[in-house]
Amino acid sequence: MSITVTKVRHNWPETAGFTINRPKGIDSYTFLYFHNAVELELNGKIQVTTPGSWIIFKPLTPQWFCSHEPLKHDWMHLLGDVEEALSQVGLEA
Repeated sequence: MSITVTKVRHNWPETAGFTINRPKGIDSYTFLYFHNAVELELNGKIQVTTPGSWIIFKPLTPQWFCSHEPLKHDWMHLLGDVEEALSQVGLEA
């Protein structure tokens, strides 16, 4: 099993109103950990997360989230056997 981290940021700051809108996703897995609440679109519905929430998007999966307050988040872009590694610990992307 092989996983490559292609980009990573920890405690990354963004201004209030920051929005990610990737209707076609990106070519890698995306891991996001939110230090504060964000609005997150999943399956066409907007959900409000709680601080400490995280998500992993599969490649080419639409991504949309917005923070109405200054945002701090950790994120990584990953390539490789991500789904296999997740399944070994009972998780899925």
